Amino acid sequence: MGNFVVTSNGGETNTLSQSQVNEERRCLVKKCREELAAHIKERTGITIEPLKVRLVTKQSDVYTWVYTAEVAHLFSKNLSDHGMMAYKELCREVGQSFHAVTFAKTAINAEHLSLGLYRVSTYPPASNVPAETRAMTHEELVAHTTCQLYLTEESLKVETASRECLQKELESLSVEYEHLAQQFRQQTEKASQSESMLYKCLEVINQMASLAEEVQQDYRSTADSSVFPK
Repeated sequence: MGNFVVTSNGGETNTLSQSQVNEERRCLVKKCREELAAHIKERTGITIEPLKVRLVTKQSDVYTWVYTAEVAHLFSKNLSDHGMMAYKELCREVGQSFHAVTFAKTAINAEHLSLGLYRVSTYPPASNVPAETRAMTHEELVAHTTCQLYLTEESLKVETASRECLQKELESLSVEYEHLAQQFRQQTEKASQSESMLYKCLEVINQMASLAEEVQQDYRSTADSSVFPK
């Protein structure tokens, strides 16, 4: 009876059961884990079983994540603790806003780089371990260098994309400027022609006015002579 409700006309209608919700969640989690595992394989060459994929990596993991500030909340808890919206966001943003990198015995810290990626640092924090164990091992140093190279590569990609975008915008503005300059030259030429035509018209009008005045004076002289002959 838990899956049915009584309607106003006394009938019964089937509601979305909890088992259906759970099944939808299970399928979404499965898809999310598979896509994350495939991304890890593609980016690092490391094969991870989907069920063992972690968002919050541990010291023993051989991979970790670099991500932008916009998706940092996704890496604040374990994959199983997320809701369906987070799973959808993970599937949508994997390979876009976050990437898997090879970095043995590491963990994500909260230090933010200028290019918008969270940096990978050695694990555990140096303040919590004796001085003789703070130095990175050769393996950690190689992994750390690899990560830094990856971040540099990503930064260069961002800068290159930005430069290309600015170049295209500059070219577009240059074309627009040339178009406006051509229109200005055409309008200036038309205005010059119109001004010249206006001066000619004014000159003709002045000539006609002078001619009319002369004709009027001649007419008056002729009229006066006829009325008052000598």
